[in-house]
Amino acid sequence: MQAKNNKLIYILLALLFIGVGAQSYIIYDMKNTQNKPVTKVAQQHPTTMDPFAEMLKMQEEMQKSFGHFNSVFANDPFFKEAFAQPTTPLADMKEQDGKYIVELNIPGIEKQNIKVTNKGNLLSIEAKSIKSSDTNDTNYIHKEIYSQSFYRSFMMPQDADMDKLDTKYKDGKLQVIIPKKS
Repeated sequence: MQAKNNKLIYILLALLFIGVGAQSYIIYDMKNTQNKPVTKVAQQHPTTMDPFAEMLKMQEEMQKSFGHFNSVFANDPFFKEAFAQPTTPLADMKEQDGKYIVELNIPGIEKQNIKVTNKGNLLSIEAKSIKSSDTNDTNYIHKEIYSQSFYRSFMMPQDADMDKLDTKYKDGKLQVIIPKKS
């Protein structure tokens, strides 16, 4: 639990640092652009402004300012782990051959740690996985424990027969099959 709290603190500090850096850069850039000449687009048409040209300019400036910041943290193990995978797996839902199929890619989670429930027409899927990788069996110098959990819910159509749902899990892919009511 302490490691999870520490991660959250690191993430919040990183976001705070990014926010303060962005604000500082914007204020600095605003002071420096006050004396710059007007862009060629604005010189040609003094009453109109090209918003796309301004957005491209802003994007280039952001790349210049945050390019170094990204390279500093790109190889840090904490940031790699924190931002490597989305916290919620992506899902596909389709209607096929008189049934609804919900598919989620959740690799690395064991089948017994997946819970699929339904209340009315609300389909809920939750899972939890804890992984520990040791670099040494007993007197390890380095050890990382990775915990992943998620909760997804989907409102199914009225004609879905939720009492007859079936699940399949193979090779990290969960498939929930719900037949339509007759």
